[in-house]
Amino acid sequence: MFSVQLTGGELFAYQGIDKITKKLINNGTNLSLTTSGYILNKTAKETLHLFSQENDVIQVSLDGMSDTHNKFRNKEKSFEKVIKFIKYAVSVGCNVHVATILIHQTIEEMEALCAYVKELGIKEHR
Repeated sequence: MFSVQLTGGELFAYQGIDKITKKLINNGTNLSLTTSGYILNKTAKETLHLFSQENDVIQVSLDGMSDTHNKFRNKEKSFEKVIKFIKYAVSVGCNVHVATILIHQTIEEMEALCAYVKELGIKEHR
């Protein structure tokens, strides 16, 4: 089976991402989207509902606990928005993976983040 990974910038800021995603999935393509999880608008929600195949993946960037993530992303409410995105995606049955960039987190923060990600129902943390 053919696989495609789409990355951005932020994919859900692009007009037509829902149409591209739908076309790929309807053609039987295994699809992986990489997102910051910052945008949870109507298009993002509709796109997330398309992800039904086991091999389809939504990869969301989460770079630490609240202070670290917000500082790294340079957005005050980024962490809260990402968590809301992850919870929504999990609630509609998406196969969600979390990716973390190692920057200056402590071992204790990484342990806390790993535990939190697991509590959110994530099975793969990269």
